[in-house]
Amino acid sequence: MTTTMLILTILGSILLFVLIIAVLYVVALLRRTNIVVKKIDYLVEDITYKSESLNVAVESINKFSNYFLSFDTVSKKSMESAIKLLTENRAYIYTFIDRLKESVVSQKSTKSSTKKPTKKSDVKSDVNKTKTAKKPKDKK
Repeated sequence: MTTTMLILTILGSILLFVLIIAVLYVVALLRRTNIVVKKIDYLVEDITYKSESLNVAVESINKFSNYFLSFDTVSKKSMESAIKLLTENRAYIYTFIDRLKESVVSQKSTKSSTKKPTKKSDVKSDVNKTKTAKKPKDKK
């Protein structure tokens, strides 16, 4: 019976040692997996950011080519194609006009807020201050 207990104890300690090594290996594997997942996340985020910035450029090129082709069509055909172009893109035209209005209004408001009414007494005191200020003497 003692030999059986000894064998079971040795096998148990070997299994415990293997289990500890397996747990450490799983922990290391999970850390590596976590690092790889973070790198993939950064890659996807970077690609998403770049695609968003490229999306604006692609839309601009698409609109430019659309207008160029429309101008070519208008020059070759009649005014019907021009009217069709304006009706298809009226939302874009309205937003462009609204932006122009906003920029004009904001420029007017900044100009009016920067101008301050001046009094004659303020101007006279400024002139007197500059006249009475001592000028440095030139050393020869």
